[in-house]
Amino acid sequence: MFTFCLSSSRLPRTTLASATAFFAALTLSACGGGGSDNNSEPPLTPPPAVNQGVYAGTTSNPSAPAFELLVLEDGSVWSIYGTQTPSAFLVQGFVQGQAGFNAGKVTSSNIRDHGVFPAAAGKLSGTYDATPSVAGQITYPSGTVSFTSSAIASSTYNYQSAAQLSDVAGSWSVNLTTGETASLTISNTGVVGGVSSLGCNFTGQVAPRAGGKNVFNVSLTFSSAPCALPGQTATGVGLSYPTGSSQRQLIVLVQDAARSAGVAAFGTR
Repeated sequence: MFTFCLSSSRLPRTTLASATAFFAALTLSACGGGGSDNNSEPPLTPPPAVNQGVYAGTTSNPSAPAFELLVLEDGSVWSIYGTQTPSAFLVQGFVQGQAGFNAGKVTSSNIRDHGVFPAAAGKLSGTYDATPSVAGQITYPSGTVSFTSSAIASSTYNYQSAAQLSDVAGSWSVNLTTGETASLTISNTGVVGGVSSLGCNFTGQVAPRAGGKNVFNVSLTFSSAPCALPGQTATGVGLSYPTGSSQRQLIVLVQDAARSAGVAAFGTR
């Protein structure tokens, strides 16, 4: 669950139309790209405590019908989309943004969809309630994807329990949303090291987020070529939870500082 940068020659350069085949409801290699965000928006209201956590649901996109959404205490949202199997979530891409939560309405004008390169920009509008649930749509220049979701049962994933490095320490073989694979190790203190199948070496750190929630902060620094972000650092989040097949899933989402390139890493053991 931690970023790996791939060779820029392998980064998908698909169209916005395929991005709309995107989604996942708002939840690794960070490689390339430029871009900027609109920083003129007024301050956004963070989510109520009951609405912070991880959601699962469905989207209107038949190519990526499943998604999981992470809503953090500061209003940042991270969402993976793809296909759910009995043994693992197969990630096709992820969405990231900063959202405002106010009187049952959730909005964001700075969504970035990292199912394509460079990332596709979108706007989120939807609703939330104390069930808790989140529903709505993300609108892109090429179209709109709608979604519905409800909180994951705490018996599967308990957001309120502190993340444990012991759950992720050791060796992992992961798939990347760029089409590569990567081998990585995480030490008992959260030090990350690894290499992608194209030969990009990376190092970094995984640490439980402050506040005692079940989420990791991830920071990865890439070596020189063939990495698409040579010498640069990408940051994001990581989750780990048991699957229905008595294994543990690892999911890592990272993006570059410009939010123009991102990658998801996912695997089970």
